[in-house]
Amino acid sequence: MTNDEIINIASETGRLLLIGGAESFRTEDTVERIGNALGLPLTCYVTLTAVMVSEKNGSKAKVIKAKPGAFNLRTVDEINTLSRALTDKKISDVEFIAQLNQIKHHIIDYPSFLKIISAGLVSMAPMLVAKATFLEYVLMFVTGLLGYLAYYLTAKRSTTPYAPEFIGGFAIGIFAILGTLINSH
Repeated sequence: MTNDEIINIASETGRLLLIGGAESFRTEDTVERIGNALGLPLTCYVTLTAVMVSEKNGSKAKVIKAKPGAFNLRTVDEINTLSRALTDKKISDVEFIAQLNQIKHHIIDYPSFLKIISAGLVSMAPMLVAKATFLEYVLMFVTGLLGYLAYYLTAKRSTTPYAPEFIGGFAIGIFAILGTLINSH
């Protein structure tokens, strides 16, 4: 396998991790481990929208722009498991590439209604620590649900970068304020 091929494989792995929602340090570490496992020490740097991979000696480099997508931690987990198998020599480089391509082409997504309901449920979790009342749990559920719904609907209609995140965060802020007002009366 050539150095260019190794850089391409490692870069694509990093891109898939980034769009799946992996943390920057996890993406960088995984890409560098893959390079080492394939026989080419790499340096990786990740931003919110790009993966930069280069040989340790700096002679070759590649930058891949990654449009952040919806979090898909299943994809992140599958790639992490696959990269561990490669670094532990449980699979060959050919098997790694084949399985990586399979993950890339078969990314499983969840139905929209399930994502929206899940956002509401996840929003209730911080209130477990605060020993909230039933009304506060309901208000947090509705806030999370409506905030994610605002994000989701904006993401379907807007091509402006970060507009869905802004609208979703703004909606959460508004609904949290309204929830506080409702709960105080």
